[in-house]
Amino acid sequence: MSSAADALESSEPPTPSAGGGSRASDPAAQCRAACTKYCAMFPDVVPIGHAEVTSNRDKFALIDCRTTPEAAVSLIDGAILQSDFDKLDHLTDPRVAGRTLVPYCTIGYRSGTYGRKLKERLGEQGVEVRNGEGVLMWIHDGGSLVPPTPPPSPSPSPTPVRIVHTYGSPWDFAPDDYTTVQFGALQMAWRGLVFKWGSMW
Repeated sequence: MSSAADALESSEPPTPSAGGGSRASDPAAQCRAACTKYCAMFPDVVPIGHAEVTSNRDKFALIDCRTTPEAAVSLIDGAILQSDFDKLDHLTDPRVAGRTLVPYCTIGYRSGTYGRKLKERLGEQGVEVRNGEGVLMWIHDGGSLVPPTPPPSPSPSPTPVRIVHTYGSPWDFAPDDYTTVQFGALQMAWRGLVFKWGSMW
């Protein structure tokens, strides 16, 4: 794996797909294996998947902690962008107050990092934080993605789309009926270094 991927994930996913955007031969199995591996790096931020979230959707606040270009492709319906979430009053805003916070990314690493920071910052206030398994595991488990809708008037029923940003080709584990978008090698290198630097603070 390239140094760019190392900078982002810090450990190598099992059996990454071939370069040049080739799709994984068994995307669901490879996605689950990679997601399990990354989530295990954050045992203090217990993972949560599609079934548990959708069984009581109002109990959870989903936070998309991917980059703006990734979220601009598609995101989980009802999710709040991290940049917007960080401006909220977590104890009084009705979108998040009293709810379990569920940050998610592509496959569980960045959301684990951010989830750990949220626990350190909000844990003493009784806020529960779980690690979303990522957009890829979400769609493998039957969830859908929607295009982002600019505030302040989100669509009440956005039409699902079958396109997802997988960050880079090593994580191209989307179902076969999805179109995937990735960053190029130079973009991955830059964004990986920015993420790693930001995680130190």
